[in-house]
Amino acid sequence: MKFILIACFVILLFPRSTHAREWSIEDVTLGMDIYAIKVLKDERVLVAGVIPGNPDDDFVVMRYAADGPVDTTFGKEGMVTTDFDGNDDVAQSIRVGVGGTVTVSGYSCTKDGKDCSFVSARYLSNGAPDLTFGAGGKSIRRPISGDGSNFITPKYDEDQMSAQ
Repeated sequence: MKFILIACFVILLFPRSTHAREWSIEDVTLGMDIYAIKVLKDERVLVAGVIPGNPDDDFVVMRYAADGPVDTTFGKEGMVTTDFDGNDDVAQSIRVGVGGTVTVSGYSCTKDGKDCSFVSARYLSNGAPDLTFGAGGKSIRRPISGDGSNFITPKYDEDQMSAQ
């Protein structure tokens, strides 16, 4: 599995078969600003970020099958979006936990950029919100200073996480 980051576009190169040296290319941009990529042990790929230009930008997480196409068993047609209080939300990191839960963290800012918060959302392996996490699968920690663009996500103890 290889990926190439070109400007604001990500192109994933997926092997068509473990026995052949043929490759297919899947363009995952869809107007999405991608800030995190996670290749899973089974070679599926999670990408997270934001699709800008909506009335309010929301977290976006997409999952791709090991052979390249969108994994339609995840969320709605391979994609989940999460809104935090109608603010502009940017997903910046992906962590995969035991049982395949997916935790995505980043920041959420008001339109004027003056009030920003650290936010996380956790999803079940099928993309549904994990209702045992925070409130309705979301957690908001207020405030962080600035616009959140320099926010660094916490590192997790490897004993707590499992690369699924």
